[in-house]
Amino acid sequence: MNALAPTFIGTELHISQLDDPGFRAWVLSRIPMGRTGNPDVLIGASLFPASDASRFITGHVLYVDGGGRSA
Repeated sequence: MNALAPTFIGTELHISQLDDPGFRAWVLSRIPMGRTGNPDVLIGASLFPASDASRFITGHVLYVDGGGRSA
């Protein structure tokens, strides 16, 4: 099983939450790149495991999180 694990992405689901200054500051403090992602950042990450380039990869989680997991 391969999986994508994104951080907060600026979609309709999170926009209202991220409008709260305190919550936004908490989220950004956990992302070393200092910003949330947008839906476009998931395109390449989604295409890779669906492509032949990942044919020998299994059991991997690809974190699309601006470095948050390593922080």
